[in-house]
Amino acid sequence: MPAKAEEYVNGCFEASIDWIVDTGTAQDLLTDHHVPDHYGYSSSLITANGESSSLKQGKVKVPELNATVSPFLVQSSPPVLSVGLRCVEDGFQE
Repeated sequence: MPAKAEEYVNGCFEASIDWIVDTGTAQDLLTDHHVPDHYGYSSSLITANGESSSLKQGKVKVPELNATVSPFLVQSSPPVLSVGLRCVEDGFQE
């Protein structure tokens, strides 16, 4: 059972994951089979096609960025990091 909110998730999940850095997605995504069933916190994801089946987000350490990200944990997606999210929220530039 995921936590009810982000503040109830202790620490972050660490895994060796090859990420796709994508300019076409607004959110970070990760297939939920990469993380333990009980890990994450309740969330909902709104996409261009409407609300998604994602009910969880998690905290994942990305050593290459020296950062912790909070991808939506979905049933089927390659590991994706949003370029736009990095630029808007983290101040990344060209």
